[in-house]
Amino acid sequence: GNATQMPKDVKNDKGGYAMPNNNESAFTTFILFVGCAIFAVLIIGVLISFLYDFSRELKILNMEIKRTDGKERRYWLRKRRRLLISLIPFVPYR
Repeated sequence: GNATQMPKDVKNDKGGYAMPNNNESAFTTFILFVGCAIFAVLIIGVLISFLYDFSRELKILNMEIKRTDGKERRYWLRKRRRLLISLIPFVPYR
C-alpha cells in the first residue's frame, strides 16, 4: 500500500460524517469567552472611573474660573486647558 494515502472519511450510523469529540475545544472556547468578558468588564470599569474623575475635576475648575478674575483666573484657565489636553493619549495631566 501507499503510506501517504489519506484515510477514508468516517461515516456515522445515519449516513452523515462523524464529528470528532470536541469537549476540550468547547471548554477552551468557554474559558476564552469568560476571560474576554472579565477583561471587558475591567476596561469598562476603568473607563467609568476615568470619566467620573475627569468630570469632577472639570466641574471644580469651572467653578474656580467663575469665582476668580485676573491672574488667578488665567491660572485656572490654564489648568482647564491642561485637563482637556490630557484626553489625548500619552499626555499626562499635571
